[in-house]
Amino acid sequence: SIEPASPSWLIQNINYRCNLSHTQLQYIHPILAGVGTKHHDDNDSMMKMLWRPSETTATRNWNPENNFDFASDLELVVHLRTLRAILAEATPEDLPLGTPISVLNLDCEGCEYNLIPSMHETSFNSIGVILGRTNWGYIPVIKKPSSVRARETHERVCTHYNFAKRCKECCDFPSLEVKPRLHGANTEKEEGGDGAFEGERSVAEVAGDMCNDFEKWAKESKLRDIPDDYGWDEMSAFAH
Repeated sequence: SIEPASPSWLIQNINYRCNLSHTQLQYIHPILAGVGTKHHDDNDSMMKMLWRPSETTATRNWNPENNFDFASDLELVVHLRTLRAILAEATPEDLPLGTPISVLNLDCEGCEYNLIPSMHETSFNSIGVILGRTNWGYIPVIKKPSSVRARETHERVCTHYNFAKRCKECCDFPSLEVKPRLHGANTEKEEGGDGAFEGERSVAEVAGDMCNDFEKWAKESKLRDIPDDYGWDEMSAFAH
């Protein structure tokens, strides 16, 4: 597990040690870090995020400033690392480096826009199943990453069924082929059996009615209008 906020990371460790056996603990590797890119600009290796005790699973860098509670909330400076470096640290000694990821749960309050574009195509394609969601519609305009970064992220993750089914951003690619729900499943309908998709093989087919008002939503959320990463890379945990 990868956790950018030190208070949540500490809670995770206490939870693991109180509820898992010694043997089970050997398979859990909680890493204190945020996921970033391989670039080393001043604002690329660190990021400010807001940690709230009332929302310990929602540490992020795009919170409305007027929601900040000075009595309890904490603004943290988070060290960003590449996924490759994190996996190198977390991979057990009996597995070779580069062992493919079977399941990746990508529910990280916007870090998908750092992680996914930075991955080599071979590394991304080796992941069996990706679960989670995208956050473009929730991030305030002033803190959004560039539309180019967003498009690259969405086009990749929307090949996975979970995203194509629940994320409106995927409607930007209606003809994009979607992988089976289960890694390695046969997409062809076999004689006397059910196909893995039951006819749903493109984003349009998987998403269905979710895409009916997509163009209106895309315009309102500025999906194609953000020219650069200025707001995204800004060293602030708030959307001013």
